[in-house]
Amino acid sequence: MVQSMNLRTLQKRPKTITTIASSICCCFFLMNHQATAFSTASSITPPLRVFCYGDSLTAGTSPPLFELYPYAPHLERAVNAARSSSSSSSPVQIRWRGLPGWTSSNMKEDIDDSTIGLRSTILKISNPSISLVVLLAGTNDLAYASKASDVTDVLIDMHNMCLEQGVKRTIAVGIPQSAWQNQNLEVKNMVKEVNASLESYCKETQATRGEKGNYATFCPFPFEYAANDVKWSSDGLHLTSEGYEALGLGLVPTVLDALDDL
Repeated sequence: MVQSMNLRTLQKRPKTITTIASSICCCFFLMNHQATAFSTASSITPPLRVFCYGDSLTAGTSPPLFELYPYAPHLERAVNAARSSSSSSSPVQIRWRGLPGWTSSNMKEDIDDSTIGLRSTILKISNPSISLVVLLAGTNDLAYASKASDVTDVLIDMHNMCLEQGVKRTIAVGIPQSAWQNQNLEVKNMVKEVNASLESYCKETQATRGEKGNYATFCPFPFEYAANDVKWSSDGLHLTSEGYEALGLGLVPTVLDALDDL
């Protein structure tokens, strides 16, 4: 029950507040990692651009700390290191936007927002455009969804939008486990159903669009929840700095596969 209340409190904050929080996140990363803008390629080979989008798990929120620990920089370093052995491989630029407290429905509602919208971001980036979108969302929906399809349908719509806008690949990261799910069997089963539906959707896009078409790939969340595990924050919902690093490294194989034939 405590975990449920924490999640509901987080989600019920006015959207203006979460938007401000997101803007602060973006400004912080702009100073430290230039995360809000893709840099101009410095080599003859144009980069492959990857955009990670989601909620606080993408922002890198780690209560009770105020610091943010996004997984994207770990992912970028590891992906480029793995691809460096091939002289023909394009460099990979990975940028991110995390919206703490937002549900997937919130994200879809503001998909064209000029500051934080996913579609508006895709349309703004060109020469080269975004090749891959990594979407990690749905955890905040669990406090309000009455059935799994309430979450799955919105996430699938967001993936379809990316593919329709010319993004070559998307990755649907599964909703992670949490302490709250261990206390609530109904929610735990809902998460299993959402993840299974996302995986089925991804397999369908691969089968219908062909090898050279635009399609989605499912990636289970890289590790399970365990009490007292150094990767999980004390709230049982978010990750520690070690956890976000493990998340980034855990996504590497799937990202490499998605970029392999681009």
